Amino acid sequence: MDNFSVIQHFFTRMHCNLCAAPFEADGIQLIREEDGFYVVSVSCRACDRQIGVAMVGVENGDSLLEEDDEPRRIYADPELTEEELERLEQFPPISYDDVLSAHTFFQNLDERWKRFIPEEIRERCTVSDTE
Repeated sequence: MDNFSVIQHFFTRMHCNLCAAPFEADGIQLIREEDGFYVVSVSCRACDRQIGVAMVGVENGDSLLEEDDEPRRIYADPELTEEELERLEQFPPISYDDVLSAHTFFQNLDERWKRFIPEEIRERCTVSDTE
């Protein structure tokens, strides 16, 4: 199964937030393919609505090297320093279940979503009326 087919399959496990119908593979269209990620358009065939655009990261099978009997990920992110990458290596990779849990969390947010942001961050982000 190629990467795009896996992405289509992933989205078919989700439902439209407008009509609750499951997404169909033909509703997931490839917009752009880059090294390490795909940009896809997600549409609901049941209610014929454009749901959104998603950027989905993918790993190539060549991304692991055997060094000292331990697999090591080869990943170059221009936004992360070498120290940040080393610090993040201690955490397990994000799983499909993690992504689905995050999706469910964001899908279920209501108008009181700001309560999840720590007070000190909300204060820093608030624009004053005098500016």
